[in-house]
Amino acid sequence: MLPQGFVDSCNEAIWWIGVRLANAAIDFGPTEFPGDSGISFRNSLFKYAYSYFRTLFHLLQPDTKDEWSTRNRELVLKLGREQLNRMTGLSHFHVHGSRLFMQLEEVRKNSFLNPEGSAAAVKGMQQTLGWLSGAYAFPDSIPVNWNRILTTEPDFSSYQKQSQRYFYSELAYALLLNPADSTNSACWSGMALMADFYAYNLKDEEWLPICSEQFASYCEEVRNFRAAK
Repeated sequence: MLPQGFVDSCNEAIWWIGVRLANAAIDFGPTEFPGDSGISFRNSLFKYAYSYFRTLFHLLQPDTKDEWSTRNRELVLKLGREQLNRMTGLSHFHVHGSRLFMQLEEVRKNSFLNPEGSAAAVKGMQQTLGWLSGAYAFPDSIPVNWNRILTTEPDFSSYQKQSQRYFYSELAYALLLNPADSTNSACWSGMALMADFYAYNLKDEEWLPICSEQFASYCEEVRNFRAAK
């Protein structure tokens, strides 16, 4: 069993991630995603956050002996909501950024066939970074720096190195980790990828009922907050 205080902090963190995504969908969804008002996009972003905490709960169990758990269990179990939100969001940027870079790279290769495709891809990338930043209540510096890495690195190998460096430097600062520990840096990156793998393998019948129920509550929270202002 995990400490109840830690579980409560995790539940509070995922709650506010959901509320902020619900808020973004209400404000920007109809304009940016006229087809479904951003519901599918919102759900896809929340799916990673949900999967991250499920992965985290598994790795923190006392009988889990992998290197990330051995190195980080004691520290992570002491974290509060804000730090949990920070590490989830940085992991999300790190994993999703790789996907965005590959999409940009593919568009650039075919730019002679579709000159407008590159501009559209950059716009979509910036849109994604904006929603992610809002979901985790990050300062502007986080999406700005990731945008710089995404648009200036010449190839995927270079992108991965810069993304990993930035990801772990921000994480080390937030969690008071050793920023020079390359082994732990790789452990945290692997943990972020494990959550992405978990999300990828979640079937719709496992995920959508949870998502629908959660967002009904999140949207109600947004409405109540706005009504109280």
